[in-house]
Amino acid sequence: MKSDNSRNNVIRRCFSFYAGAPLFFFSRAWAQSPITSGSESCQNFTWLFTLAASLAGLLVLLVFLMHRKTLALRELQGRAEEADNRLRTLTSRVPGMIYQYRQRPDGTSHYPYASEAALKLFGQTPEALNEDAQHLFKLIHPDDIELFHERINRSAESLQEWSGEFRVIFPDGRLQWRFSTAFPQRLEDGSILWHGYSADITERKNIEARSNLLVAALEASANAITITDLKGKIEWVNHAFIVLTGYSREELIGNNPRVLKSGQHEDAFYADMWRTLNAGNVWRGEIVNRRKDGRLFDEELIIAPVRDEKGRTHHYIGVKQDISDRKRMEEELRTQAMTDPLTGLPNRRYFYERADGELARLKRRKSGAAVIIMLDIDFFKRVNDTYGHHVGDEVLKHLAEMVSGSLRRSDCCGRFGGEEFAVLLPEATLEQGEQFAERLREKLANTPAITEVGEISYTASFGLTVMTEAEEKVSDALERADQALYRAKAEGRNRVSII
Repeated sequence: MKSDNSRNNVIRRCFSFYAGAPLFFFSRAWAQSPITSGSESCQNFTWLFTLAASLAGLLVLLVFLMHRKTLALRELQGRAEEADNRLRTLTSRVPGMIYQYRQRPDGTSHYPYASEAALKLFGQTPEALNEDAQHLFKLIHPDDIELFHERINRSAESLQEWSGEFRVIFPDGRLQWRFSTAFPQRLEDGSILWHGYSADITERKNIEARSNLLVAALEASANAITITDLKGKIEWVNHAFIVLTGYSREELIGNNPRVLKSGQHEDAFYADMWRTLNAGNVWRGEIVNRRKDGRLFDEELIIAPVRDEKGRTHHYIGVKQDISDRKRMEEELRTQAMTDPLTGLPNRRYFYERADGELARLKRRKSGAAVIIMLDIDFFKRVNDTYGHHVGDEVLKHLAEMVSGSLRRSDCCGRFGGEEFAVLLPEATLEQGEQFAERLREKLANTPAITEVGEISYTASFGLTVMTEAEEKVSDALERADQALYRAKAEGRNRVSII
């Protein structure tokens, strides 16, 4: 500002000099001239000369004013160019197209202004869009063009902002997504001028499409799936989870999976699960949970941490499958594999497993003992020969009931085949085993079996031995008990023999 004032002062001084100097020098020369007499011709000449000098001064003033105007115009032009460059730089840095769209009263339209991004977003130059907006409209997907124009027309009527997403198809077949928004104003000639912005949203739409596909896939999964935050609060469940648990989506969202807790697992079970998850690892296991109606169900559960790009866990995803039917089938198969189908008692295989487990316990403790008893129905062949095998089966089932009713929770009785049975009495002494065998022998002798042919009385012989940690294998103890059984039969049956 200070430099502008100095410049103007210099110009004013120059003007004063060039405008006043002719008059000054002429006046001095005329005053000293010999022809400065009072003649009329001299007076006329003086007047004309004064007029000429004044015109010369005005001409200098006009040149000065034109010079100042030229300087001002140059300054304005410089500022305009600076503003235009600033706008051009700004629009080139914006990740989208800044535009003005004008719709004329006759229905034609064009883009009075479009930034250089028009070429990147729509493959059209700003000059082409200025000529006719159809250069852009022809690229819009046929399924989107009607809604596109509908939004613009509604905006023109209400003079409210419009915005929308639409697809564009390029000549090479590429399909991309665009977003536009604009604010309208009505011009004096009836035209509507929108000031707007368009952006490429293809990447976002692709991410949304992938996300929607993933959600649809998870929703369609036959496995129950849930997503929780780090504290276990449920944020999302699929339909299979709702069907499995009996809870509605509204009841589950914001709740904790502990709502399904059955009470069948100790706290240590859940503590181990959370240790695994907090360490960033996947937890796998089987768990018993409870449905909303109170029914228990077995499930196979996998819980995995969901990590961000830096590897930090921010959610957990749980995938569970109802395995109740499978567990029941496994239990049935196990029961069939371990149970005698006639009596319901454990078979030889399961009895050996129980006895092996007891022997391992004795070896760990290095003390204690267990009693093994072998028993056999006396003269059982006569029952089969006299009444038939179906009656013999009823006698066998009767004996199984009598033995089962005499056992403790820790004891085990198994059918080895035919009329031969074995009994395991853990943590029992020889004396306790003998007392058990005598009570059972008397019970059998005094309680006949009720069959379709009437009551059938029978007796049984018992062979008894003790198994300690010194035993190498269970079969050694069973062999001794079997020898004791044969001794009891040899000594007259219906008795207890000990080895």
